[in-house]
Amino acid sequence: HLAMKEDEPQQVFHLAALTHLASAQADPTTAHDTNIRGTHNVFSAMSQHSVGVLASTCHVYGVPQGLPITEEHPVAPTGVYASTKAQAEEAARHAASTVVIARGFHHTGPGQSADYALPGWAQQLAAGQSPIHVGDLSLKRDYTDVRDICRGYRRLARDGKHHGVYNLCSGQGTTLQDLLTGLNHGQTPAVQVDEDRLRQGDVPEFRGDPSKANALGWIPQVPQQQMLSDLRRSFDRQA
Repeated sequence: HLAMKEDEPQQVFHLAALTHLASAQADPTTAHDTNIRGTHNVFSAMSQHSVGVLASTCHVYGVPQGLPITEEHPVAPTGVYASTKAQAEEAARHAASTVVIARGFHHTGPGQSADYALPGWAQQLAAGQSPIHVGDLSLKRDYTDVRDICRGYRRLARDGKHHGVYNLCSGQGTTLQDLLTGLNHGQTPAVQVDEDRLRQGDVPEFRGDPSKANALGWIPQVPQQQMLSDLRRSFDRQA
């Protein structure tokens, strides 16, 4: 608190969280302390002259009632991670009057942990593993390059309405099969479906509406294939 008060940053971006779904589910106490209490601590320490951006998540919407998902969609989180992030949004609003909520949909890029689907596949491909261990590849997800998501955070800090909520997403749904093929330079690799990678209740398609953020001037710039190629190259260099 003291450091924040002394420095008085003009903009505060709060991205810290326990984000891995399985880890949050396995340790709800840590998820609660990190995602909710941590959010309150950051924004309650922020100067009233600062603008804060909370990196929330599309998971707060729960099972889609319709597609694409707009910011007016009911918040109905399922699971520990989604629930703590929904509560983090409330904590942020109560802690400061100048916070903007960014609900990022799926995103990836170089540096993401191989614990997540796309970098996990990229790591297997770079190592020459065959078959690639996967879950349900028929699912459609709305992926955006992490660099575009970061540009979105900056845009919201500058132009977002205080206490406003904005989806950061591409608005396009792509099957996980097509994303895997893109990671493999357009070739479909041999795969093995692992039971432990299948999640009960996974929805067939999860896709957002970025119109509100688009209206502020935020438009994703990194093409999907570049996102996949850059992610793959980051693991090729490590192999």
